[in-house]
Amino acid sequence: MIILEGLSFALALFMMFLYLVLISKIYHGWDLTEETLKPKILPREKTAFTIIISCRNESSNLVACLDSLLNVEYEKDLLQIVVVDDHSTDDTGSIARSYEGIFCITLTDSFGKKAAMTSGVSVASNTHLWFLDADCVLHKDQASLLDAQIQKIDPDFIACPIIIEAGKSILTRFQYLDNAAMMAITANGIYRNDYFLANGANMVIKKASFNAVGGFAGNEGLASGDDVFLIKKMNESGKKIAFLKSRRGAVITKAENDLNAFLIQRKRWATKTKSYANKALFKIQGFIFSVHLLIVVYFLSAPFLPINLMLGIFILFIKAVIDYLFLARMSDFFGNRTPLKAFIPAFFGYFFYIFYTGLHALFPKDYVWKDRKVT
Repeated sequence: MIILEGLSFALALFMMFLYLVLISKIYHGWDLTEETLKPKILPREKTAFTIIISCRNESSNLVACLDSLLNVEYEKDLLQIVVVDDHSTDDTGSIARSYEGIFCITLTDSFGKKAAMTSGVSVASNTHLWFLDADCVLHKDQASLLDAQIQKIDPDFIACPIIIEAGKSILTRFQYLDNAAMMAITANGIYRNDYFLANGANMVIKKASFNAVGGFAGNEGLASGDDVFLIKKMNESGKKIAFLKSRRGAVITKAENDLNAFLIQRKRWATKTKSYANKALFKIQGFIFSVHLLIVVYFLSAPFLPINLMLGIFILFIKAVIDYLFLARMSDFFGNRTPLKAFIPAFFGYFFYIFYTGLHALFPKDYVWKDRKVT
């Protein structure tokens, strides 16, 4: 019994030490990523963007997105806006066509986000492709910030940040905090050249580089992954990848207010995990999953090994402190600490979340997304 207690105590200390090292490394990578600022001296030739918005049944979101685009402080002749309607059954297409100067495409022979994005690329007349989701709202400086990064380092692919509207519910605040952590994880991977993540709701790619790697070819069968598979191909082809570290360079997108819709969204994201082979990222995901599993095991085994009750509480407390400090730093950067009020329920809710997404990553199942059954 004494030997088991000693081993259990040593394992708890070792796992918490590794967890502290991991979170510190992620934040350090974020901290070392240079923040992009709006230039004081404007370049002679600015970047020309083709903005591609792929949408299906987005009539409730598209107006705010397009209005924010039209209010961006950037030369309008350098912004080509293309809206691709993926067989919407609402007023998405008519809303897009009501805007003067916005090019609208309606898919006929194909469907799905990757097909919509590819269709948008086919009419792109500018050097850089800027992919956005229809439920995103932009800051007026975002185009200038993207141009500043392009002028400085000329990347082939820019992974841009996302801010999720926190709202007032525990669920929406959970999504804000989870996303803030993902921004740090994304920046860290790109900075260290370890792994590469992006969010298809806000990313910029050189058109020539997109065509050079064959666009989304090879991943058409997956409903999700238009972002990570493309950035993976970019990396494997030796293309230069950057992260736009800027609060004003982030788009604001809505959180899922309904628990079922949230779980379907995360199930959709999880289905791409097995197809995205990256050892460094899998190690991080696997270790974080293991920490949560270990805590559960400690509490379940407490009746048989009483010391595990104290060790479970110890691990839980140390992890909560580490997580809170990390998320507080990230919330400060993105200018909103209010979601931290939901930290405690979000912290415990993450146990269900990580087991749920882990299960669906390993054993993907059919689901319905935007009135379509996805297999």
